[in-house]
Amino acid sequence: MRTKFLLPHKFMRFGWIVLVPSLLLGIWYFISDYEIEALNVKVFALLNDDFGPKDFFAVIGNNVTDEILILLITLGLVLVGFSRTKTEDEYINRVRLESLVWATYVNVAVLVFSTLFIYGGSYFSVMVVLLLSQLLQFVAKFQIALYKIRRQGNEE
Repeated sequence: MRTKFLLPHKFMRFGWIVLVPSLLLGIWYFISDYEIEALNVKVFALLNDDFGPKDFFAVIGNNVTDEILILLITLGLVLVGFSRTKTEDEYINRVRLESLVWATYVNVAVLVFSTLFIYGGSYFSVMVVLLLSQLLQFVAKFQIALYKIRRQGNEE
């Protein structure tokens, strides 16, 4: 079966190369809040902090460490999660779909729980984590399922 929207298999290796270090750095950044001084730059902002007239379409000073890490983690997750496997067939497609649905359910459950029980700045932090957690959960669930499939194949 030929799927239209999956990337070629060769992108998976590049995805892992981008994902692993950027995810580790992202976790470290989230815990320590360390920013790289060289990444203090002027950026164009469609909207800045408040909703006053000066806060739309402005050039502001910002450290882009977190933006770069989020973009790299997202790129890595998309490349790993949506690249073809070496043996892409209907069963692998079903496992991929089930993993994606499972990750969506878990993410929505965490979103609902967080909305009901977490408030203030902590809620914002949880929402930032939830931006990437669905893709991360999908990739983890799918890779674990692929590992189990390969292990079953080797045992037979």
